[in-house]
Order: sequence, then structure tokens, then C-alpha cells
Amino acid sequence: MQRKSGRRDQRKRKKGAKPIIFFKRVLLLLLVIVAGAIFYELYSDRSHEGEKLSPKGIHIPKHSRNKQQTEREQISGKEVKPEPRETPGEETSVIPLEKAPPVQPAQTSGLRIAILIDDIGADISPVKNLLKIEAPISFAILPHTHHSVAAANMIHQAGRDILLHLPMEPQSYPKEKPGAGALFTAMSETEIRQVLREDLKAVPYISGVNNHMGSRFTENGEKLAIVMKELKSNGLFFIDSRTTPQSKARKVSRSIGTLFASRQIFIDNDQDYTKTCQTLLEVLNSKRGGHSSLILIGHPYPNTVEALAKVVPELKSRGVEIVPVSRMVQ
Repeated sequence: MQRKSGRRDQRKRKKGAKPIIFFKRVLLLLLVIVAGAIFYELYSDRSHEGEKLSPKGIHIPKHSRNKQQTEREQISGKEVKPEPRETPGEETSVIPLEKAPPVQPAQTSGLRIAILIDDIGADISPVKNLLKIEAPISFAILPHTHHSVAAANMIHQAGRDILLHLPMEPQSYPKEKPGAGALFTAMSETEIRQVLREDLKAVPYISGVNNHMGSRFTENGEKLAIVMKELKSNGLFFIDSRTTPQSKARKVSRSIGTLFASRQIFIDNDQDYTKTCQTLLEVLNSKRGGHSSLILIGHPYPNTVEALAKVVPELKSRGVEIVPVSRMVQ
């Protein structure tokens, strides 16, 4: 009986010890976790010494930040791709690329050019590709075409200059037809005003007008005066495409007081990629010839778009200032 009673006592002691052992193990595990957390916090603070967190939680090394970057970050909180040329292995702040100011050359050449692309409206694809070029290229849109309004909306959203590309009678008419909304020398003053007003309504967001064809119409001072008065009353300027050396557009605009400028170079008469590139690069010699401001006109040919994408960065790197065509009028 005594042996049985002793065995019962041992079993009771073993059963009572199990909760105590389990509690000690749990307590030990909690101590290890707390110690590890404290160690991690201390180590983490030291490893990021000299850095601070951006609003997006990206570590930004102090030496990689400057005042300009700080100002850019305040423009928008959008998440976008980081700027190129970042130092390998470093995380940098990010800015909206569309808000970043254009990179200016360290030294300008004193040459200023405007690039105006005519005949916009038949196809929207060239507009998309031209807007990818990092320069304020201007656009002249034909009225009453399939994509006149869509192109104007797209260009306006990009903040570029839009002109009405006004069809006018050429010397070769009727063999060559200027298209819908054209002005002809046989029209009366009332007819010219009526057609012109319809054309102006057909292309939104315009700041000026230039002629499409028009070698006959621009030689007629009387008919041009009707156009120039209408443009002046609407606060619009006129760019003479100079499709004829006998154009009276400059003389008439001055007499009426319409803001005016004239084209100097057609860049793509041959629609050839190599020749267009050469023509664009030749503007670098214009300063030697006494020209400090030039208006270049091209067209939405595939070779022209490709040539501009290739040469424009080169012109900018050599200090050529590319401006909207509206900055060239007087």
C-alpha cells in the first residue's frame, strides 16, 4: 500500500510541473523576440544614417539631392519613372517627367528657330510621333479634314502652337486643287469673309494662320487685305509660307497692322531623309549669314518625322534655341 501511495504522489508532482516548464519556455521565447527587435531597430537606424525618407518611402542619399530636385518633387505626388543618369546602386527621388523643365544648353549659339509642320489633319499618327520630340514644334492644321479637331485637341493638350493652314488658290489651279475651305481670287469680299470664318471655326485653339498653296492668292493685295483685316479683328497672326517670291503678304499685313512673320526654309522639298537632315543641320551656318531667327516649314512625311527626331537633339546640344512659331511674329 505504501508503494502505491508513493507512486501516486510522484505522478501528481510530474503533472504539476508541466505547466511551469511550458510557461518558462514561452517567457524565454518572448524575451528572445523582444531582444531581437531592439537589436534590429538599433542596427537599422545606424545603417540609414545620413539618409531620409521621401513621401513615397524611397531612401534618398543627401548628396544626391539639390534644391531643384526638391522643388520638382513638390509639383506632383504621382508615381512615375525615375530620371535617367542616376548613380548605380543609389535610390533617388522621382518626379513627373511631363513637368520637368527642358534641359537648356550651357551656352547658346544666338540662333533661334521655329519649326512649323503643315498639312496636319489627314492622319493622326504623325502628330503622335512629332509630339514625342522634345522641342516646341508648331502645327498648321487644314480645315474640314477627318482629323482636324482630334489633332487640334491632342496638340493643345501638349501645349504646342496651333495654326489654321488656310487653303488658297495656287497658280496651277485648276490642275492642282487647294482643298476644302479654299479662298479664290474670283470670290467677292463677302464670300471670302464667309469661307474664312467657317475655316477659323473648323480648327479650335488656333493662335494664327498660314497659307496652304496660295501662290496666286498671295500675289493679290486687294484680296489679301480682306483676310488680314479679318485676322486682326480675331487677334490672329499670319505666317507667309512664301509659295511665291511675289507675295504681297508682308506689305499688306504691315499696312493693316496684322502680326506677321515669313518662312525662310522648307526642310523637306525632296521628301528624302538624308537631305532633310542636311537641310536641318545647315541652319547652324545661318548665323554667319546674318540670320539670328528662322522659321522652318516641313510636312508630316515619315522621313521628315524621323529626321527631326534625329537632328533636333543635335541642334539643341549646339545651342540652337527652338521656340514656338508665335514667338517669331512682329
